Amino acid sequence: MIKVENDELIQFRSSSLGKLIRIVGYQFKHYCSEMKLIYSTFGREPTADQINELCPEYFDRTITATVFTGMVIEALLYDYAVVKCSKTYAEKVSGKPIDIEFIQIAKDIFSNEGRKESEMSARLDNFKKVRVHFVHNKSTALGKYNKKELEYLSPDGCLQLLIDFFAYFSSNDPEYVLAQLTLDQLSELQITERGF
Repeated sequence: MIKVENDELIQFRSSSLGKLIRIVGYQFKHYCSEMKLIYSTFGREPTADQINELCPEYFDRTITATVFTGMVIEALLYDYAVVKCSKTYAEKVSGKPIDIEFIQIAKDIFSNEGRKESEMSARLDNFKKVRVHFVHNKSTALGKYNKKELEYLSPDGCLQLLIDFFAYFSSNDPEYVLAQLTLDQLSELQITERGF
């Protein structure tokens, strides 16, 4: 965790959050490069077999990005709860699914229970369903995931979720410097690599 003291950034808690975010960022960068290569090669939407042949790691990136995005969200929620409340509180809420943990923190720390919180919670719930599939390696009937859930199977969808997640914390706690710095970096990465 980081705070501003006398116009200087000071780290006051140790965390691997930066490393986890970097892994998602790398997956996103490679994903964008592969998308450019795929579309320049085929000039149209290719089949899964064509993608696999040209970019064998393309689909692996979705798994890596999804798993590490979940780790980023869990780490941020835990660290934020420790700093703003206590380790006891953080351990109590961190035992819940990420969508419920987020709602609990928004309610207890920000006193927020509105539309933004409901929308973010729903997105986290959809994300959680896909992530559980990879983390716990459970098979799923073909076609079971709906389109909204599938958005989180790409590094692009994962990066967008993190941008929105950090934006939520940045807007609700302007003193939470880490959220704004991370939001700025992820937004810049998205614009640089994707172009918008």
